[in-house]
Amino acid sequence: MVEEGNIETVFYEGSITTSDDFIETMQRPSTVAVFVLRGRRVIGFAYLNGFQGNMAFGHFCFMRECHDTVDDIGRQIMSYWTGPLGVDYVMGVVPGFNDRAMDFVQRIGFKRVGEVPAMIKSVYRPERADANIFYYRGEEHG
Repeated sequence: MVEEGNIETVFYEGSITTSDDFIETMQRPSTVAVFVLRGRRVIGFAYLNGFQGNMAFGHFCFMRECHDTVDDIGRQIMSYWTGPLGVDYVMGVVPGFNDRAMDFVQRIGFKRVGEVPAMIKSVYRPERADANIFYYRGEEHG
C-alpha cells in the first residue's frame, strides 16, 4: 500500500498510518480479515467490522498487479462473507473522491442507496467529501 500510495485513499480518516496500526486493526477480535496472496506476496485484502446483528461494514484494498482479476476476487470474498461466514448484509461507505472503489463495489454486486453530502472528513484532504452508501445482500447473490 505504501509503495502504491493507497493509504491516503483507503484509510482516509487517519486511523491507520503505520504498519503497526494496520496489524493491530487486522488482529482485533471485531475484525474479520481476508488476505489475497499471489505466491507469498499480498496483492489485496478485505475486512469486515462494525458487526450489528446480520450486517457488517466491508472494506477492500487491492494492489495494481491484481487489476485483471479484482472483480472475481471481490465476488469470491463476498461469497465467503455471505455464505460460510453468514453475514446477510454488507454495508459500504465510499468517499466521493474514490470513483474506482465505487465502480468496483457496483461491479461485484453492491447497490448504491444514495449519498450523505460532505460527511467524509479526510485527514489528507482539506475539503469534505460526500459519503456514498452501498449495500450487498447475500440472498440476492446466493
